[in-house]
Amino acid sequence: SALEEPHPSYIEKVEHSGDYVGNLRNIIARKSYSHLLKLKTDNKNTINTMMSLNTISNNLEKMGDYCENIVKQTGFLKNKKFIKKFNYQEYYKIVLTAMDFIVESIFKGDVQMSLEICKAEYKIDELYDKDFKKIMKQLKKTEDTHNDLITAMTIFRYLERMGDALLI
Repeated sequence: SALEEPHPSYIEKVEHSGDYVGNLRNIIARKSYSHLLKLKTDNKNTINTMMSLNTISNNLEKMGDYCENIVKQTGFLKNKKFIKKFNYQEYYKIVLTAMDFIVESIFKGDVQMSLEICKAEYKIDELYDKDFKKIMKQLKKTEDTHNDLITAMTIFRYLERMGDALLI
């Protein structure tokens, strides 16, 4: 991953994929609205599902933007292995697991899956709080790693915002 082995070529690849994600969101929105218009229905469940799909696709695009920003932040790390001092992999594990619950939650109306998504956001907030406190403690100790500490804090903020995007 770009956090494991930061490299300038990753930034370029991720920047190009941002347009792709945006286009996918637009396709989902167009197809959802087109489907809704063809149904000519005022069924609240159908309308709510379509609105949910729109919200989800917008939030997935936001998450893609956050990933792009994370990769860009790696360019500011003086010590490219610095980020490994933190358990950033856990953020991704939680986000990806919660994303797997989205389909069942929306199309099967599985309330338990919806609760798991909420729990994931809470877990991510806890991870962020722990890392934030660790970084603040280190900032008080030494000046030679300030740049990397601030960059790490920015990366973790984007990871935390991914959790927020799971709920909105």
